[in-house]
Amino acid sequence: MCGRFTQYNSREEYLAFLGEEAERDIPYDPEPVGRYNVAPGTRVLLLSERRSQLHLDPVHWGYAPEWWNKPALINARSETAADGLRIIRDV
Repeated sequence: MCGRFTQYNSREEYLAFLGEEAERDIPYDPEPVGRYNVAPGTRVLLLSERRSQLHLDPVHWGYAPEWWNKPALINARSETAADGLRIIRDV
């Protein structure tokens, strides 16, 4: 079950918890993910900070640069991470 986590609240519930700290004027899907076992490739809410403001954005769980033609990445092995520096630079 590598790369799985829990996210079951709606965007509004997370924003209520954050109070006035979070940006609210962004497009979103108001429905929660509703899972205790979120798999890679699933739509999730990502909390990030941009210009000293918290944002809660809908994203897909995983990372793949435009040129990547394999399933999205969710982790890296420490033994081979140095070989994947091109992917890291694209982040």
